[in-house]
Amino acid sequence: MTPENYDPNTNESGDSYQSSHPYGVPEGQRPGPYQHYQQQPPVQPPRRTGSQALAAASMVMAICSFLFMLNMGSLFFGSLGVIFALLSRGAGRMSGTAKAGLAGCTIGIIVGICMYASFLLFNMVSDGSTNLLERYYNQYMQEYQMTPDNGTTTDGNTI
Repeated sequence: MTPENYDPNTNESGDSYQSSHPYGVPEGQRPGPYQHYQQQPPVQPPRRTGSQALAAASMVMAICSFLFMLNMGSLFFGSLGVIFALLSRGAGRMSGTAKAGLAGCTIGIIVGICMYASFLLFNMVSDGSTNLLERYYNQYMQEYQMTPDNGTTTDGNTI
């Protein structure tokens, strides 16, 4: 049988299958060249997992937040690391690297803020800082040629 005269309702010998089936041959029983192909179940899209690169970047930011604690870099690097850790999660669960980066960044932020606040508090309370503030005040007064009692400059101009 050639492809030009192929009829799906007949077999190779030309006998018709429609005689026993009033609506034609059922799809799975029809002979022909495509009979052995079956419809495949739909493919599920792959589950989006987290990004390992963002998890690693979160760990790097955690390390940087520990390194730059004294100059408030921990706030900058730590907040970036928290964002990277949350973005690395994707639609799935957070990886161990991302969890460690998130924990490190959070600790870095908290410790960095506490260290900076204690540094400022120590400088405000200590005796040396009072002298430092007085020196800045005196330098300001001299630079703008002001007298501390009346707020006028030595030239007579009022500020």
